[in-house]
Amino acid sequence: MEPSLDDTRQYARDKNIKFGELPMAVEVGDTAPDFTLYDADKKADHL
Repeated sequence: MEPSLDDTRQYARDKNIKFGELPMAVEVGDTAPDFTLYDADKKADHL
């Protein structure tokens, strides 16, 4: 099950990660290649 947009954004908030600056070691985006938290945030704002 892929993490939802809200789950991904909440994870970033919990870890105090700035959108677009997710460390490579974090596995949040492993199920979604070429997917960044920055993109998730931008897309969510336009839904």
